[in-house]
Amino acid sequence: MSCDGTHTNSPDGWKETKVGCVYKDYPQLLSGGTPSARTSSIRYVAGREDAAQFGPQLFALATEPLLFDGDITAVVACIRGFAAQQSEVLDILEREARYFEKHTERMPYKVFREKWGVGQILE
Repeated sequence: MSCDGTHTNSPDGWKETKVGCVYKDYPQLLSGGTPSARTSSIRYVAGREDAAQFGPQLFALATEPLLFDGDITAVVACIRGFAAQQSEVLDILEREARYFEKHTERMPYKVFREKWGVGQILE
C-alpha cells in the first residue's frame, strides 16, 4: 500500500489531493543480483478529503480482495493492524473487527460465487 498527496487548484481554491494505491509485489533479482520488486494488481483511489476520511477509503481498497475471497481472518487482522495506528477511531474499528469475527460463517463470498454465481459480472 502506498499513498501520496499534492496541492491542486480547484474552483474553490488550492486543495490537497491524495492518491493511494494497493498492489501486490513480488521480489526479484535483476541482472547483476540487484534486488527489485515487480508489482501487479495495482488499484487506485483518489480524493480531496482530509486524511481522516481518506484513510478508511484506502483501507477499504486494501481489504476488499480479502473479503471478496472470504478470507475474513485476514480482514480482521487488517482492521486490527489499522486500529493500532489510528487511536482516535480504535473503538469503531474494534467494533467492526468483532462484527466480522461474529459473522464469519455468513461471509463465504468465494463459495457463493463458485457455487451459485452470486456476485458474478454478467456480460
